[in-house]
Amino acid sequence: MLEYYKKLRKGIAALHDDLTALVPQKEQKGEYAERSFPKAGSRKRLKILYITGMFPSIEHGGGLRLFDILSNLTVHHRVDLYSVFNEGLDRKSYDLIKNKFRHCCLTRKSLPDVEDIAAWLNKIGTHDVPYDVIQLEYPTTVHLVDHLRTYGKKIGFTFMESISKSSAISVKNGLSDRKRLGERLHQFIQNAKIEKYISERADFLIALTPEDGAFIHALAGAVPYIVPTCVSGHVFNGRNSKPSSIEYAAAFVGFFDHTPNLEAMAWYYRNIHHRVKEAVPRYRIVVIGRGNTEQLQKMTKGDPAVVYTGQVDDVSEYLVKAKICISPLISGAGIRGKINQYSILGKPSVSTTIGLCGTPYVDGKSVLRADAPDAFAQCMIRLLTDNGLYELISRECRDVVRQHFGWEAHIRNLEAVYAAEPDPRAERSPGMSGTGN
Repeated sequence: MLEYYKKLRKGIAALHDDLTALVPQKEQKGEYAERSFPKAGSRKRLKILYITGMFPSIEHGGGLRLFDILSNLTVHHRVDLYSVFNEGLDRKSYDLIKNKFRHCCLTRKSLPDVEDIAAWLNKIGTHDVPYDVIQLEYPTTVHLVDHLRTYGKKIGFTFMESISKSSAISVKNGLSDRKRLGERLHQFIQNAKIEKYISERADFLIALTPEDGAFIHALAGAVPYIVPTCVSGHVFNGRNSKPSSIEYAAAFVGFFDHTPNLEAMAWYYRNIHHRVKEAVPRYRIVVIGRGNTEQLQKMTKGDPAVVYTGQVDDVSEYLVKAKICISPLISGAGIRGKINQYSILGKPSVSTTIGLCGTPYVDGKSVLRADAPDAFAQCMIRLLTDNGLYELISRECRDVVRQHFGWEAHIRNLEAVYAAEPDPRAERSPGMSGTGN
């Protein structure tokens, strides 16, 4: 029993290095290395089905990523969409993208239903010509994988973020909170089981960052393809690159129904905001994005230095009015699109290490990085007061995003994965030959 607790404690302190302390896993197959994409041949027209647990909405990072991918894929391929849909939040995006699909089915159920999907697919005659690929997005679609085999030649899954990695970070950040430690450990184990399950059943996997890919490999032995989140040409298209004036010293953009964004700004308010206000005259920060900011607004009640926009039609209109931007993330995994959004507009940023995860920005050259509160505040103050440093990072960050985060090359990689023949040697669980009923 004593040895068990020693091992459990080691797992809590170093979850990434010793996941076996919490979750059984198969033997590792060598060191992790990013998976190479199949060689792209001549483009052939594919039949593709996307099933997604959130609508491809331009209102948040994950949805905007899907909006961009689907907008590109539908130019050359026949794409159908089955998606969870929220009328109040998703209508604008639906009107923008609806005509791109051959067939589209929307559900207001939070969990996509197997029988509903099967009835819809049978109605539109999918059995006559199976899909070349079925792509599942978000953890709420994992349970569908064994039921879709008869409808498609192969099935892929995207880790929009590794939820087990995010939970592991939450455990490590909360080691001192004994009251919630058990709850966080339980959540980690449940999320790890979900990601291990889909890793063993999908024909291929996609992660957004090499770090998430390495974590999935450590967890389940699988090696995902890496398809990063790129800059959206729909939102960041140069319309608002030159503001008439700077109204805010700093800006943060986020979807505030996503916990890591709430935790990021709460950490900023508790530890950094007052330091920057004291050092920078007339300092103001604009907080951009939809979602529930009630908790944050309570923290900043009566503070004229904080402005909340709520949902906006175009985030770039507000970002260009700020001198610098911040990404004070202390939790989460996956998308990491904030720095790219800031950089395409030439806005120098201060970020934590987590906020830069999976990106090629270089500290001191194309971004300033800091994890300690005092260091983060000092980086913000330097960017706001040192014009030479500001101009350097503004120029360099724009070069980085233009070089690495355009969609064209990454869409071609994705098409190559979709066009490749299914691997008959792929390891699958005995339950993978499920029916489509």
